[in-house]
Amino acid sequence: MHPFQSPLMKSLSEHLLRHAPVSIWRKVFLNGESGIRFERRVQTLLHARALGPGWELAEVELLAGRFEGRAEVFGKGEALLSFDHPLNALRAALLMQRVGADTGARGGLATGQCNIAHFQLDGKACQVALPPEASRAEERALRAPPGTIVIGADTCELVAPFLADEVRDGLITTECEGERVTQVCITLAPHASADLSTFAGIGMT
Repeated sequence: MHPFQSPLMKSLSEHLLRHAPVSIWRKVFLNGESGIRFERRVQTLLHARALGPGWELAEVELLAGRFEGRAEVFGKGEALLSFDHPLNALRAALLMQRVGADTGARGGLATGQCNIAHFQLDGKACQVALPPEASRAEERALRAPPGTIVIGADTCELVAPFLADEVRDGLITTECEGERVTQVCITLAPHASADLSTFAGIGMT
């Protein structure tokens, strides 16, 4: 049973139970001073997976902060980052791919009006973007091949003018329905020591 019956509280509870350690759920929902509140605003979300065991929460927060973003959830080799500007989200995704190339890190980007939950955790102000937008970013990361970023149509139209300049060391593939772009995939060139099978047969090995 969820501790609160409002749809937003239920969504936050389910989201934290799925993506964060149970200890965080306890602190948020069993601490009467957590001060949970909600707002709606446009965000671009980056869901990153297969980051490898070497990543620490502080490092993810620093990477997000470098691009004026926030690290919202981290655990089980995955992170959810949110950004006010789509281009910053793309740049963070590209940097995370380069750093995590040896682990086959992959990411998904989604942009839309998000329900944002705000609360206190160990005296620190935290925020979490809730489904469905967070789920769309996760679904794109799940279907991305290792070493690839999947960008949905909602984000493509916002970053398309910058892709050629931002991605100089990888392969950009575009999927369309008629003349409408439905998805863009970015696969960066692997490190010299990495498995080159992703690029076999496409002239990049």
